[in-house]
Amino acid sequence: MSHLSKITTQIYDLKLLKNALSDLHLEWKVDSTELSGFQGKIDIVDLVIEQENGIDVGFSWNGKGATRLL
Repeated sequence: MSHLSKITTQIYDLKLLKNALSDLHLEWKVDSTELSGFQGKIDIVDLVIEQENGIDVGFSWNGKGATRLL
């Protein structure tokens, strides 16, 4: 059975996150993007990694320098 997980992270430098994702050869995009979650719940994320399986990974900025992984 599939499920949605939210993991709180302590990433304070969005530029470092972007660099790390690029180093891993992961394509990402920025801007406010809607991310569909479990049971149709929609989250707005600031950075998203689109996956071929349609289960995208998103990060949202909380205004304090930390992000969360959706």
